[in-house]
Amino acid sequence: MIAFVIYVYANEVERGRWDVVAAGLAVWLADCFNEMVNALVLQASDRAALWTTTGPTSYQFLIGLNVEIMFMFAVAGIVYVKLLPAGRDVRISACNRLRSRCSRSSAAAGSSLTYTMRPPRT
Repeated sequence: MIAFVIYVYANEVERGRWDVVAAGLAVWLADCFNEMVNALVLQASDRAALWTTTGPTSYQFLIGLNVEIMFMFAVAGIVYVKLLPAGRDVRISACNRLRSRCSRSSAAAGSSLTYTMRPPRT
C-alpha cells in the first residue's frame, strides 16, 4: 500500500503539480485532525468515540485511525482534485461548491454528534 501512495505522490511531483500534492496532504492532515478530535471525544465522554475501527488491521494509530484508512485519505485528496472540473467558475448542480460542501459536512457532523452523544436508554 505504501508503494502505491509513494507512486501517486511521486508522479505528481515529477509533473510539477505542487497544488495537487498540497491538496492531497491537506485532506490527509484534515483526517488526522478529525481523528484527534475523535480520540478527545472518547477521552472526555469515557463511553464512546464518534467512530471507531475494529477488526484486523496492520497497525492502529488511534481509536478511529488505522494504517489502511491513513493511506486511503493520503490518496483521496489527489483523487478529489483530479475529479474537479477544469474551469473554476463552473457550478455543480447550480450551487456554489464551497457553500454546498460546508452545508453537507456540517449536516454530517451534526447528525453524527446527535446519534453518538445521546444518553443510553434505560
